Amino acid sequence: MHARRSSSLVFSEEQLRRVWQWEVSSGHYPSMRTIPREIGIVSSLPNPARMKQRMYMDPQPRDRDRLHVPPRPVPGSIADLDAILRECDFETDQYVRDCLEYLRVASGLDDLPGRTSEQVDAWRYAFIEAQQPATESAALFIDQTSPSRAFKLRPGPLEKALDLPAVVSRSNDVDLPAGSCDPAYPRIFHMFWAGPFTDKPYMAILSYLYTQNTGLDRLFGASNNTILVCRPKFWIWIATGQPSGSVTNITAALADNPWSEPFLHPRFKDVIEFREWDTTAQLDSIPELRNDWRQFQDALINSGGYIVNAESRKKQDYDKPSVLLSNLARWVLCHRFGGIYIDADTIFLRDWEELWGWRGAFAYRWSFHDKFNSAVLRMHAGSAIGSFIFRTALRNGLDFHPMKVSKYLQDGQLDRLLFRCPDALFDPGFLTAEKYQMDRPPSPEFNEFGHFFEAPLRHSAAPQVVGFDGFFRGAWSYHWHSFWKASFDAVSDWPELGPRFIDGESRQRRRLLMQRTQSLKSETQKEKAARSRMAKAAQNTAHTSQAGLEDMDPHRDLSWSTVLKRTFEAYVRGERPSMYGEWLVWPDEQPKAR
Repeated sequence: MHARRSSSLVFSEEQLRRVWQWEVSSGHYPSMRTIPREIGIVSSLPNPARMKQRMYMDPQPRDRDRLHVPPRPVPGSIADLDAILRECDFETDQYVRDCLEYLRVASGLDDLPGRTSEQVDAWRYAFIEAQQPATESAALFIDQTSPSRAFKLRPGPLEKALDLPAVVSRSNDVDLPAGSCDPAYPRIFHMFWAGPFTDKPYMAILSYLYTQNTGLDRLFGASNNTILVCRPKFWIWIATGQPSGSVTNITAALADNPWSEPFLHPRFKDVIEFREWDTTAQLDSIPELRNDWRQFQDALINSGGYIVNAESRKKQDYDKPSVLLSNLARWVLCHRFGGIYIDADTIFLRDWEELWGWRGAFAYRWSFHDKFNSAVLRMHAGSAIGSFIFRTALRNGLDFHPMKVSKYLQDGQLDRLLFRCPDALFDPGFLTAEKYQMDRPPSPEFNEFGHFFEAPLRHSAAPQVVGFDGFFRGAWSYHWHSFWKASFDAVSDWPELGPRFIDGESRQRRRLLMQRTQSLKSETQKEKAARSRMAKAAQNTAHTSQAGLEDMDPHRDLSWSTVLKRTFEAYVRGERPSMYGEWLVWPDEQPKAR
């Protein structure tokens, strides 16, 4: 017999019902999916997030003088994730390839002529809300199709009632001046990084600058240079590894690092911000955790059963840099500040305007599993679902692994409150890397995650030929899955951002040369002889077809990671515009013609 499935649930049905009611009443549930019967809401629930009038938009036309440049999303436009799920759900056998085509066409990223207007109309997913709000909110109904079942509880006492803030009526974008940001829905991207800054977070930031509507194509304060959109901000949280409360200067360390120094330039001060991560201070800032987290001082961070021990029992704090710590950090940051958390192994591929418009919480599907992946996580500050997750995690070993959080939500029938987007939106290579949909893979075809850094020879021409525009076109981002030791550009393993940042580039070049010199000096006579024999053997067999492959210039075929890095760097150097045809303007330069 199979062992009975244990439960993580520590809340009563009444408390689960309160979570649902609070989230819906707060305007955090724009979905049309029904409420599970088990929650016990006996009648329809008014849903302020569902306005009666949604005006779905055709793809924005391209400028006739720049037909190769896609249009940015309309400010204030909203992605209908329900509609996207219908076209992209793995559960209903939808292919990632077809999903990306749907997203490309509907967003204007695909300029292939010949599609019928009926096809384009059927694929619309972005909408704007009516200028005047509906006279009454849409009703949210109860799921009457599935049989109701009793909740199974974790052994032990139930948690006390959640201390939830009063529901506040949220304003709509139509109520705000053009270009203003709604403080209830801050547009903050969070990223967590532990240890020395490298080319990995460097690439995430460059891709952000290349794709997002940061307004860096104009100088603010100049005449007629106002921007009519809420600009996003990117907060990079740096864990230094120093004890909590110690005096550190992360700016000095970042300024001394060639990978991070460019982003300290005043030009980026309104759109990029480095912040120091202090685990003790962060956990103490969360009301649901501050009085209880120290009981886990001997096993503070638990991720899927893997436990990281605290370093300092006397001070009862913990600041050891660890990838596992990010599993906790994402929930803390989103619950404290709101916004969207992204993992450092993420590349932005398009403007996220429409995703900011969706006012619900979301993550995405973990490949073929019926679970969440929180490599992209959108949550609201102080939300009821966040409170539930923190209090449940405290009773389950303070475990924030995505699989565990999925279980917390599923056990409490709250998983619909965290919309599970198709992985094609943020992780389009996931399914083929796990050998699914191999009959009709998306482009590029990655049979393993390492192909991002080194494509198979038969596919290695593609990166240079199609470039950024042919890399999972339609997806909002790409997740390269923790290849921390791989270089984005093995040939030019330094930041190449032009004369403005030449000092940092030169320092990195010198460091690499010094490392190479030290490596050669430490090489033993035996190792030198072996290297010499291998070189001679390659020369002697150079005329065979296989040797021809081995002797081929390794720098001629560039990887996807290298092509993307060089594309983003060319934008900062002023050699090409952004994805949307906008040039990066510096205060000491004349703006380029659009």
